[in-house]
Amino acid sequence: MLAANADMKAAMGDYLEKLGQGCPKSTYKGHFIPFGAFRKQPGQGPVLLAGDAAGLVDPITGEGIAFAMKSGQLAALAAAQSLAASQPEKALTIYRKALKPLHRSLRWANRLRPLLFHPSFERLFRTAFRNSHSMKRAYMELLDGERDYPELIWTLLKRNPSALRRGLFRR
Repeated sequence: MLAANADMKAAMGDYLEKLGQGCPKSTYKGHFIPFGAFRKQPGQGPVLLAGDAAGLVDPITGEGIAFAMKSGQLAALAAAQSLAASQPEKALTIYRKALKPLHRSLRWANRLRPLLFHPSFERLFRTAFRNSHSMKRAYMELLDGERDYPELIWTLLKRNPSALRRGLFRR
């Protein structure tokens, strides 16, 4: 992706200029977002990693704030539980177990990403979201953490299975 965005800082400066917010002396800093590359070992010793540091970013939407908040909560609970048991060395084990549902969701998103962005399915997904209130609601529930990717795809399949077949077998 870096090659496709070789001059991101200049593009950011141009964008801010268009908004009337640019400053010629401004410097722009950023960091790569770890799309779907979560850490199986989210910490070491007494250090537990959360959010972007643990690679908890949705590879489809790029959303990471909800993952950061949830993983921060889980890290705090793991630390508190291990300290209450006078076994601080167990915090990472407790935390890793608590992260399993988040990791499962990210694994699904990693598997689905090539499908969702495949040109054969672009029209299908666009049409489904434009014409279906249930799909829009399902997607908002996904973003809200109330639904995961398998459920979203199941909703799409129930809505239009023949279109999905056409997309799968189109040459």
